[in-house]
Amino acid sequence: MTYEEALTYLEDTSSFGIKPGLDRIRALLQALGNPERDYKIIHVTGTNGKGSVTTYISYALFTSGLRVGRFTSPHLESYQISKDAFGNLIDCVRQGVDKIIADGVEPPTQFEILTAAAFLFFKEQGVDYAVVEAGLGGLLDSTNVVTPVVSVI
Repeated sequence: MTYEEALTYLEDTSSFGIKPGLDRIRALLQALGNPERDYKIIHVTGTNGKGSVTTYISYALFTSGLRVGRFTSPHLESYQISKDAFGNLIDCVRQGVDKIIADGVEPPTQFEILTAAAFLFFKEQGVDYAVVEAGLGGLLDSTNVVTPVVSVI
């Protein structure tokens, strides 16, 4: 899948809107081999300051010599990987989406797809830590499927 095809695919998934629940993201991550279990996660939640805290923690870990992934929502200007890697990544996640839909799970939201893509990318890159910022927050935020080593509120 090209970068442009990936963007079109994601745009098409935005019609699914916001749907509370963790069943879709759990099913999708399972279809992808639960990549979020292959590295340590620091989960950042709260009302204000999540982006700054996520940046500070990521930088501290990086300067300590660790491989670090960072997931923020929404992405600020662009996806921080190459266009080719992004296209390949979204194509892989799309295959997982197709599988869970065929198994009777309702289609995941765009944010759930991007969350799963980030978790898969972090695994592929062999990160030591992923610093994950919650999206809309709350109990049913799709990032709440992680088992963090540290939670920051």
